[in-house]
Amino acid sequence: MKGFAGGGIIPSGTLQDEDFPPAIFPYSSTDSNLRDGGLAYGAIDFGWAWRTGAFKLSFFAGYFFYAENLNAFGCKQTAGNPFICAPGDVDPSTQVIRQESQLHAVRFGFGTDWRFAERWRLTTDVAWLPYLHINARDTHLLRVDLSGPIRQSGAEALANVQLEAILSYLLTDNFSVGIGARYWHMQGDPGNVTIFFPDRFFPVDVSGSFKTERWGAFIQASYRLGNVEP
Repeated sequence: MKGFAGGGIIPSGTLQDEDFPPAIFPYSSTDSNLRDGGLAYGAIDFGWAWRTGAFKLSFFAGYFFYAENLNAFGCKQTAGNPFICAPGDVDPSTQVIRQESQLHAVRFGFGTDWRFAERWRLTTDVAWLPYLHINARDTHLLRVDLSGPIRQSGAEALANVQLEAILSYLLTDNFSVGIGARYWHMQGDPGNVTIFFPDRFFPVDVSGSFKTERWGAFIQASYRLGNVEP
């Protein structure tokens, strides 16, 4: 059994919001500043491992959870639409969009663990997410034509993957610290994601898409329960 959990803040960035004809005419593209956002994630896996003295190959199945909150402030029209955020821009202190996303997924994969030197360890994980359920809400706080959040819900398979590599140093036989790199690709294609627009005149369901990619570096500490491996 193994698992991991993490979280972080999203203190800055840019959110681009696009609207296309015929719903909005002409085409609109706006930029807003991100701040006060955050994310949390975790996974738990169960599996079996084959090992030699310095190398281990494992196969596992498990569950993955991911949550993300984005808060966008201000609004600047960049495509020339005269009706949205124009002719004057929205004040940067005014919140315009709140995006909340949750993903639940099944994981299947394999990992390696190589002790290539005294107290040094290199571990890798490759996970395929054959089933991914998306639940998201997109709230446009200044839109008078929307009575509530735009909800997105759906499931997707086949196209989702998680890759990870960690270089660790064992401070004791059971406790280690390390640095790592991670890449996640998770998406729901058109036809598998339903977007519900709570229009002030009538609700509308359409097929849409959802995709999130994350990559970066991290630091970690881990404690191994039980006897130390030979």
